[in-house]
Amino acid sequence: MKFGCLSNEQFAIEVPSDTREDVSYEVSIRNTYYKRKDKVLRAWRCSCPGWMAHHVTKPGYECKHIRRVKARNYCGWKQSIHGGKPVIRKEEGNENTDYLCPACGNLAYPEDQLKVPE
Repeated sequence: MKFGCLSNEQFAIEVPSDTREDVSYEVSIRNTYYKRKDKVLRAWRCSCPGWMAHHVTKPGYECKHIRRVKARNYCGWKQSIHGGKPVIRKEEGNENTDYLCPACGNLAYPEDQLKVPE
């Protein structure tokens, strides 16, 4: 059985603005319905004005916040792609076993159980 990091299924993080201390943006990966393709696809999203203005006319557009998060904060580990094994965590007195991502420490689930559209 191959495992994958939970960040493959759900991911969101707050990113502070470079220019204003009182502003932050949410960068996330969300399942988005694309009417033209009649399909649900996973897409990076940002709540910043730049991304909001350009993502419709430029499919796949990534603002600086998305690029920064992808480089520094996003894990996306999958055993079938990246290799390695999940870390097994079993607590005394508890019969449950947790599997953790070896890259970031987040929970890991069997890849076939992650809810990720194709």
